[in-house]
Amino acid sequence: MTASPFSATSAVQQRQASEHITRDWPTAERVECARLLLKYPDATVQRPTPGSEDGPVAAPRRAVTYVP
Repeated sequence: MTASPFSATSAVQQRQASEHITRDWPTAERVECARLLLKYPDATVQRPTPGSEDGPVAAPRRAVTYVP
């Protein structure tokens, strides 16, 4: 069975990597990084499909809590 890219194991590994990479950063920078990482997929969803005449699709907003 192939693991989903959104599996619990993947989420744990991503969190561990993020904590390791940002371990020496000030809290404000860690929060800003998390905010931008969450903003990117929302912005990607809003882009129109290349070659389409449709405008951007509204992405649902997510409530996010940062836990240092």
